[in-house]
Amino acid sequence: MRKIISTIPLLLALWAFIPCSIQAADIIGTWVYEVSDTPPEYAQGEITISMDGEEYVAEIKTAGGMIKLDRVEVDGHILSFNVMIDGSDVSVKMTFEGDTMTGKAESYDGVFLMKGERKEN
Repeated sequence: MRKIISTIPLLLALWAFIPCSIQAADIIGTWVYEVSDTPPEYAQGEITISMDGEEYVAEIKTAGGMIKLDRVEVDGHILSFNVMIDGSDVSVKMTFEGDTMTGKAESYDGVFLMKGERKEN
């Protein structure tokens, strides 16, 4: 009985950690996105999210080419990063739910809404 009672805190700690790990892993892959009210070369593209060791890495493919993302952070099902576009630092936050994504990009030009979905293989 004591062994069972002493393992309960460990099981609860593991249970609390597992959902975050599963959610974070769900964002890995390639996503097709659209951004409202931006120049055509940035209005749509693909973002690929992967792991490099224990760190998340991501890059965007637009009509203008590939852009590697800076300060990539994942918190559960939320991805945030910064990217330089035409000399402007853009802060992006995306929320993933199943096979869809919504988000916003903020720069000195304003706030731009995003939406997307997982790219089919």
